[in-house]
Amino acid sequence: MADSTTSPEKKRNRRRAAAPAECVEFQRFYRALEADSSVSTGNMLEMFRDLGVYGHLTEIEKVCANLQEVLSILMELEDWQPYLDPVRKWPALLEWIHTQSAILPPSGYTQEKALKNPLVHVCTTSHPLYALLWTDTEPAQLQEFRLLQGHVLVAHLQKIRKHQEYTYDYRYAEKAPYVELIAGTYRCGLALREISLSGGEIVADILRPERPPEIFAGQMYDFWQALQLYQKNQRQHAEQIVAVEGEEEFAENDEVLFDLLRRLERSKVRVHLQSFCYDLAEAYELRKHGTRSRDPGTARHRQVLHGYLPLVQLRAEEIGKADDDPAKKKTRWKRGGEAANSQGEGEAGAKRYEAEFDLDSEENIGEEYLQIELDCALQGGGPPSLHSLALRGKMHAEALQNQLFPWEYDLLTDSTLRSLLTDMERDFAAELRRPDEKPSVLAEAIALLSILLWTGCALNVARKIQIMVPGQNLGLRMLSLQIGPVCSSWIIRVDPPSHRNVAQVQIPACEDVGESTIHLPDIAEGSQYLLQIRQRSPNKGDRTFLRAAAVYERELRKYLRKVDPSGYLSLTKIEEYLWRRLASSGDLAEADLLVGKQHRLSSVRRFYTTLAAEALAQRYQSVVSEILRGVGRNTPTTIAASNPTHYCVGAVYRPTVAAVRKAVAIVRKTLGRFLAKWQARSATNQDLHQLWRDHYNTYTLYTWLFFSYATAARATCAPFPQESLVDVREGFIAYADKTTLDRAHVRLLWMPEPLVSQLRAQQTFAWSVRDTGPARKVENMEWGNFLLGKRTAQPLCPKVLQPCLEKCFHAALPVNSHRRFCRSYLLEQGCPVEVVDAFMGHWFAGESPWSRYSSQSALEYARQLQPYLTKLLEDLGLAFVPLPSPKDLRKEG
Repeated sequence: MADSTTSPEKKRNRRRAAAPAECVEFQRFYRALEADSSVSTGNMLEMFRDLGVYGHLTEIEKVCANLQEVLSILMELEDWQPYLDPVRKWPALLEWIHTQSAILPPSGYTQEKALKNPLVHVCTTSHPLYALLWTDTEPAQLQEFRLLQGHVLVAHLQKIRKHQEYTYDYRYAEKAPYVELIAGTYRCGLALREISLSGGEIVADILRPERPPEIFAGQMYDFWQALQLYQKNQRQHAEQIVAVEGEEEFAENDEVLFDLLRRLERSKVRVHLQSFCYDLAEAYELRKHGTRSRDPGTARHRQVLHGYLPLVQLRAEEIGKADDDPAKKKTRWKRGGEAANSQGEGEAGAKRYEAEFDLDSEENIGEEYLQIELDCALQGGGPPSLHSLALRGKMHAEALQNQLFPWEYDLLTDSTLRSLLTDMERDFAAELRRPDEKPSVLAEAIALLSILLWTGCALNVARKIQIMVPGQNLGLRMLSLQIGPVCSSWIIRVDPPSHRNVAQVQIPACEDVGESTIHLPDIAEGSQYLLQIRQRSPNKGDRTFLRAAAVYERELRKYLRKVDPSGYLSLTKIEEYLWRRLASSGDLAEADLLVGKQHRLSSVRRFYTTLAAEALAQRYQSVVSEILRGVGRNTPTTIAASNPTHYCVGAVYRPTVAAVRKAVAIVRKTLGRFLAKWQARSATNQDLHQLWRDHYNTYTLYTWLFFSYATAARATCAPFPQESLVDVREGFIAYADKTTLDRAHVRLLWMPEPLVSQLRAQQTFAWSVRDTGPARKVENMEWGNFLLGKRTAQPLCPKVLQPCLEKCFHAALPVNSHRRFCRSYLLEQGCPVEVVDAFMGHWFAGESPWSRYSSQSALEYARQLQPYLTKLLEDLGLAFVPLPSPKDLRKEG
C-alpha cells in the first residue's frame, strides 16, 4: 500500500475512475462471461462487488492468484469455517478467471519491481481490498502473511453484511461498493504493507494470525488496550485486562510484541498496526467505545443512546425494554429488524433460513426499529424524553412516507408539465439555430430532460443511452433507443429482484423470464431531441452525451431554476415523475419493472411479481397517453407492437396456470386411485399400513396446495390453521405466517367454504391417525401439520415439502412459488392493488390494512377478492375432495 498523497505526474497518468460497464477491459471480460454457461454471471458479479475489483481489471490475474492461496489456507483451518460461507463459491470462479488470460490486461509486475505495487496511485484508496490482495512478501513469512490477508478479507465481508439494505450493481456504479468501509480497509492495507517489507520492524508470525478471526480480533484489541494502559503507568491493570481473555499473563509472543511496540511508540508501523487491530474489532462489534463519565465535572462527552422502537404504537415508558436483546444491533439512525419467525442465528443462519423458506431478505424483517447516537454535553445524564421524542418523530415521519396518498402531492401538476414542455421546445430550437458545429450543453441537457421525463430513469442512466438497430444486443447498458419505421422504442434492462431469484436454465413449468429487457413505445416522442442531436453530429458513435454527469446536472438545475424561479420544478421530481405516476395509480412492483428502478417499498413485492412484457408495454402506453391528454398533446391512434414475442419480466419461478393445473390433477388422480386399491386389497397388514400412510400424505399435500393457492400463505412448518378458529359466518381467520413480537404482521385470511371443508376433512383425517405409530411424536398434530413416514412423522416444513412438489410439478420449484403465482395472477386479472397487497400480507409501517386505524373494511375486502379468487381456484382445478366414507372402505374388491 502507499501513502494517499500523489505527485502531479502520477495524477496526470491516473486513469479516470469509471463504472466497470464503461471500461473496455471489463466489457471484454463480461462478454466472455455471458458466453460461457459453465460459470454463473451473478456469482461472479457478487464476488467482484465484495472484493471491490477495479473496473479496468488491472493486475487481476495476480490478485486472483494470491486470493486463491489465501482461500486454500483458510479452507483447511477448522475454526475458520463458520466465517467462510460467503466465499465458498469463489475458488471455482477464480479458476475460470485464470483460463481467460488471453482477454485480461497484461500484468505490470516484474521481478525487478517485486515490492512495487502497480496499483499504487491507481486504486489503493478507492479499491483498498483489491489492492491489499495484490501484496506479496518474502517466502519465510508468506503463510502467516496470507493469514493476515485472510483476517482483513473476512472482517471486510463481516462488515458489508451489515449493509444489505444497500443495492449495489457492480457493473454500473462509478464508485467502489460500501464506501463506509473503505477507510478502515485502507488502513489495514497500510499495516500489511509495512509487515510485508523485507527486513521490516514487525514480522507476521509475531501476531499469531492462525487464531480464529473473532478471537484474534478480540485478543488483539484487548492487547492494545493493555499497551495503552501501560503507557499510563498502569502495568498491573493492563495485565488484568489480558487475563480476562483467558490468559494468566502475556503469552510469550505477546510479550515480545508488547516490548517491541513499547519501544516504537511514535513509529508509523505502530500507528498502522493500531488501526489494523481497531478495524478488525469494529467488524465483530468488539470495540468498546468510551462511555459517559459519571463525574459531573467532566467536559463535553459523547452520549450513546441505544433505543428500540417498533414502528407501531408504543408507549414512551416501554422504550428500551428490548435493549437487552443481543440480536438487536446498535447503529446510528439505521432501520433494521428481527428475523421473521425468529429463525436463523447470525447472518449466515438468516441467509440459510431465507433460502430454505424462499423469502426475500426484506421480507425476513419483522419489527422495524431505530437507534440514535447523540453528541451532548449533559451532566449526570440527560432526560429520557429526548431519546423517545427523537425516535417517535422519526417513526411518524417514516410511517407517513410509506403511505401512497401523499405521493400525489409530490407529482408535477399538468399545468407545470405543460409549461415545461413548451419551454423545452422553444429553448431547444433556439440552441440548434446557433452556428456552433457541436450542440451546446444546454441542448444536450434538454434532450436528457426529455429522456428522464418519459422513461423515468436516473440521469446517470440516461447519459449512457445508446442507439440500437434491430437485433442488436443491449449489452451492459441500462437504457437504449431502437428506431422503428412507425414508432421508436425505449429498451430498458430489467434485472431480477435478487441474485437468489435467478434461474440458470428455463424451467418448462414456469413463465419464460429469459429476456432481461422490456420494449416501451415512445408515443410521447421523448426521443425527438436526441435524434436531432444525432443528425447534427452523426459521428458521435454509440454514445451521444459525452460530458461528465456533473456538467449535465449543473446545467439542468440551472435551466429548471430559469424556467421556474419558485423552485417547485426540481430535477428529482422530473426523474421520479413517471415512476410516481405509475405507482400512484397502479402497483409498486409494476412501476419498478417499467422504469428499471427498485423502490424501498417495492422490494418484497418485486420478489413475487412476474408480468408479461406486452402487458407492461400496454400499461406504459395507457399512462403516457393519459399524461399527454392532460397537457393538451395528441396521442397516436395506432401503435406498433413493441414486444413481438411473448415473454415475462420480473421474478423467475412463477408457475404457469397449465403447470399448476397439471400438478393438481396429478395429485387428485393419485387420491382417486387409492379407493380402487383399497377395495381390491389382498396384501399383508404392512402393505395396507403403507397404503394408508401414502393416502394420508397425498391428501395432506393436496390440502396444502389448496390452502396455499387460496390464501397465498407463506411456507412455514405449521401452515394449517386450527379449523375451529374460522369465523363460520364470514370465513375469516387471524393468521400469522410472519411472526414478530408486536404482532404487526398478523392478517385476516378470507377462506371460501370449499377450503374450510377441505381443512376440516384433513384435520379429521389427522385425528384418525394420531394414535398410530410415528404420528404420536408430532406437536400440533390435531391441526394436521405433518406427513407420515415409516418410523417418524415429519412436520410440514419446506425441506419436507420440496421433494413432494418436485414430484407433482416435475421441476425444482421453491416452496413459495405459489406466492409468485398468486400475486402476478391477481394483478393480471385486474384485482385492485390494495386487495392484492392485503391478500399477500405486503405492507410497511403506515400501510397496514389490518391496523387499528386502518380504514379498510374486512367485508368489503372479501367482497372484492371473491370473484378473482374463485376464478383462480377454478382455473387451477382446486375444489373440495371429500374423504372416502367408511361404507366405501368396507367394500370388498
